[in-house]
Amino acid sequence: NGKALDVIMRVAREKGADVSVVGNDAWRRLSFDADSQTFLIKGKLRDYELKTKMLGFFQGENLANSIYAIEDLQMHGVYMSDDDIINGILETRNPGRMELLKKDPIILLDGAHNPSGMEALVKSLKDFDYERLILIIGILADKDIKSILSKIIPKADVVISTQPRNRRACNAYKLAKFIENFGKRAIVEPRVKESMKKALDIAGEKDLICVTGSLYTVGEALENNDKNGNLF
Repeated sequence: NGKALDVIMRVAREKGADVSVVGNDAWRRLSFDADSQTFLIKGKLRDYELKTKMLGFFQGENLANSIYAIEDLQMHGVYMSDDDIINGILETRNPGRMELLKKDPIILLDGAHNPSGMEALVKSLKDFDYERLILIIGILADKDIKSILSKIIPKADVVISTQPRNRRACNAYKLAKFIENFGKRAIVEPRVKESMKKALDIAGEKDLICVTGSLYTVGEALENNDKNGNLF
């Protein structure tokens, strides 16, 4: 939308390419649980009921974009069966993006690293039933830190400031100072693994631990946990 769409439309005209714009009425969520969700996608050729194991309300828009692209290919002679489409979407994974690592307490990983991504995360958190939001956040220093924090910090009950092993990472203590500007005093734990230990010590079974701010932060969280969300 906005300026980005203007650029896409201009380049498409220059190259003589068709553009399909997916509207908000092209998809509707039918069901959600902690393991999967189902969407009704209104394609240009037909409707699809699609199940995905990728979480987040925004996946409806992603699926609609995928269907529009698939149908455009089909109209240009590229064959894909319904089973290929349904099974392909069902088996698609996006590690570190709304990835549920554990349920008691809930540990959710999301690599949101810009304001729009963080806004999408905040909206998707509404899908979960929890008492407190325990936020582990580590951000790269060259990002729009204040805008990112403005989306998520007011929603958190406990904030743990950390930093991934990356030379571009914002220092955890400096990040904590930014967080204070939003009325929250952060616990500072520079190492991601130790920040997760701290969160698990604090969390009750009905709380939600969310690791976010950077794909590097989320990547380290994945490194230090097994498939059941247990720390190595």
